Amino acid sequence: MGSVDNKIIDGKIKYTDINKLGAFKIFKKFSLNILCETMANFFSCSVTVITQPEREFLEKYKIDIHYNEKRGFYPLDNNNVLILGRMYKEHQLASSIGFLLSEIDVNKQTKILNIFENILSHYLTDELPKFFENSSLLFGDEIIKETITAYISKGYYDSRQIRHLIEYFFKLRTTSFEGNYFSTGAIFTKSQDILNGKRYGTVKELTKPFYISDTDKINKRIWYLVDGKTSFFLGNKNLCFNNIFILDNEYSKSNFLETHSLALTLKGGDFLIKVENEKLLSICSSDGSEFIFFENQWRYRNYSVLKDLLSSNITFDEEIINSILFYLLSCSKKQHSTILWFPENLEDIDQYINIKTKNSFLKESICITDKQSINHLFRCLSSDGVSIIDKSGNVLYIGVVVNLEKAKISGITGTGESAASVLSSNGISIKISSDGLIKIFTKNSETPYYF
Repeated sequence: MGSVDNKIIDGKIKYTDINKLGAFKIFKKFSLNILCETMANFFSCSVTVITQPEREFLEKYKIDIHYNEKRGFYPLDNNNVLILGRMYKEHQLASSIGFLLSEIDVNKQTKILNIFENILSHYLTDELPKFFENSSLLFGDEIIKETITAYISKGYYDSRQIRHLIEYFFKLRTTSFEGNYFSTGAIFTKSQDILNGKRYGTVKELTKPFYISDTDKINKRIWYLVDGKTSFFLGNKNLCFNNIFILDNEYSKSNFLETHSLALTLKGGDFLIKVENEKLLSICSSDGSEFIFFENQWRYRNYSVLKDLLSSNITFDEEIINSILFYLLSCSKKQHSTILWFPENLEDIDQYINIKTKNSFLKESICITDKQSINHLFRCLSSDGVSIIDKSGNVLYIGVVVNLEKAKISGITGTGESAASVLSSNGISIKISSDGLIKIFTKNSETPYYF
């Protein structure tokens, strides 16, 4: 089947926007929406399709896509970026499709966005002459797995080995031992200093090393022996495991976020891959990025972005920020729906709520940094209504009902999201949905930050 409708003039391929190609009807019918959903879910952003990028990029954004036909990444500002999915024929730009990604931290996601765009262009180029016969499969989980593989392996590992590892752990995620699912994990490194006790942990050598580079067989009895929380198998670039790594006890207790992502242990090209439960697979790199498969979809998280957001709106106190992160991520994993509100002005909160619901369970408020009260605080924060917390981390009120008369509702918006939006007029509010999605509402932002 011939590729397309591009004309050749004086030996040069004539560029044609994708919506004018015969193959576009098939792409639009079977694949375009899948691709948009994939980008929106993975990057936690909104996506707008641009089917005539040659004209629209130039008219709206003063961008000539032919100035550098090897470029497909165009940041507009800190929260908006244009992605140009390019299609080549005989090494010349034959067609393209554009996407506007909004509500996204462009600066801190430049690397992952560039990688994604390159893989997208590669897939589009391959699929165009085939009339996009495979694109409904490629533009779902497949393009995300390839993006993660490229991100993790670049400059450090063989991409084929990393892709095999991801598929292996995908199977491991739904493997049970004696009828129960279990957590497990592995750290991969090319560095020797982790073996010398310099990474907040101890290394123990295995009597029988094992490798998984050429097998799909899951030895569940072996993987059950590490929990992926405080103990991990230690692997190398060949997917061979010679040791286990055990976190120092004090380190694992002192900082939830660093323990979750091993931020102080992972260096350079190191990464962590772990199964937390049958629903959650996580891959953490040394730069603070995390790729999670949760509730049947992939999502990208950057913890440095989240920490900066909380620090600039609540406090610079590291202990309080880490405690907030602990409860946010724990409620997300446990799928506890909740709303946390950190008011800017405590004297002005009554206008946003039903004052009869300002419930104080204890005479003396508990601070979220109090590790003895973790279980009690979980119950408080996950109870119905809003939890109001001051900037020192003290939980002042729980079960508070928001005055929704102040909500500016457009389209289909849930009650919880509307409530969180109202509260952001005074401070910062955080909504954790029952599906684990975290939305952060700040005063100066028209839309929430998705995490």
